[in-house]
Amino acid sequence: MDDRVPAPDLLMAADGGITIGDLGYRGKEFQDLLIEKAEMLMLTRADVSQRESALTISATRTWFRCNAAPQNNLCLE
Repeated sequence: MDDRVPAPDLLMAADGGITIGDLGYRGKEFQDLLIEKAEMLMLTRADVSQRESALTISATRTWFRCNAAPQNNLCLE
């Protein structure tokens, strides 16, 4: 069974937008299905350069750290 089969239906619960997935979710045909059915763009590591990927990972880690511990100095304005 293809794990990607339920993805469009699950993503329809969201109000469209952008999401990230692992490399199993790449491919133009699958991306087109998500855009058409769920109005969702799914990005994988294959869609970004190594530099952009490193920046995204860093920003994501900071975001999770701030939400887990808002008093963290990285989160103060």
